Amino acid sequence: MRRFLLIVEDRPTISFALSDYFATRGWDVECAASVSEAEAILLRRKVTVLIADLSLSQPGSIDGLELTRQVRRHWPRTRTIILTAYGTPEVELTARRIGVDAFLHKPAPLAELARVADALSEG
Repeated sequence: MRRFLLIVEDRPTISFALSDYFATRGWDVECAASVSEAEAILLRRKVTVLIADLSLSQPGSIDGLELTRQVRRHWPRTRTIILTAYGTPEVELTARRIGVDAFLHKPAPLAELARVADALSEG
């Protein structure tokens, strides 16, 4: 079974770079620029790993932590990675408490992000 990665990132250049990198590593990938787009994909696809930006700038959008809460509630088998440039130890602790599987700081090396996603997809 192929692994499916959902990238939730509101900056197209970052989404494209991540999507291209993971596709070359054998992942099926879709990107969402907002939580509503992500939810639509989650409803129609079995997502193996979700990578979400902590701070989504879409007006009225919830952040990556609230998205993780929803994923844990409705799609508990989906593994989650928060990627952020604005993380603090307190935010990371909150993320861990709500069930985020990995918390990485931008600019995380692509190889590190792939290693984490690969490990999460294997169980």
